[in-house]
Amino acid sequence: MPEQRRTIGQAVDEAIKETTEAWFSEHCGLRSREETAATDMTGLCATVELQKGGRLQVFVGVSARKYTDHLHDWYRYQRSGRGGYVRQEKSNPKV
Repeated sequence: MPEQRRTIGQAVDEAIKETTEAWFSEHCGLRSREETAATDMTGLCATVELQKGGRLQVFVGVSARKYTDHLHDWYRYQRSGRGGYVRQEKSNPKV
C-alpha cells in the first residue's frame, strides 16, 4: 500500500490531539477533561518549522494555571517513517 501523504494541517491536528491527550493524563487528576480545560488551560499554540530536506517539525505548547503557578509545556513532533508524527522528547514543565 503506498504511503499516504500528510498535509501541514493534518500534521498539526495529529500533534495537537496527542498533546492534549498526554497533557490531560498528566494534569487532569480526578476531574473531567472539560473541567480541567476550563479552569486550568490558558492557551494552546502550534508552531510548524521546516527542516532541511523538506522535513516538518511540529511544536505544540500548552499554557496552564495550576493553583498560583503558570505551567508551560512544549511537545515536539517529527515525522518518523510511515509511523506519522511521533513525540521526540518528554516535555518538562517550566514554572
